[in-house]
Amino acid sequence: MKKGILQKEIAEDEFRKILEKCLMIVEKDTTPLEAELRATNNPAEIVGVFDKIVIKN
Repeated sequence: MKKGILQKEIAEDEFRKILEKCLMIVEKDTTPLEAELRATNNPAEIVGVFDKIVIKN
C-alpha cells in the first residue's frame, strides 16, 4: 500500500479476511499452516496462504 500498488480499501479487506480466519482457527492445530507461512518470502505469498484456507461450518 505504501508504494501505491494496492488501494487502501483492498488492503483493508484482505487484512480483515485474514484476521477473521485467524480467529476461527485459533484453537486448531495450525502446525502445517505455520510451516507454510515460514516458507513465504513476501506479503503476497502470505495472503496466498490465507486465501487457501477454507472454513467449514
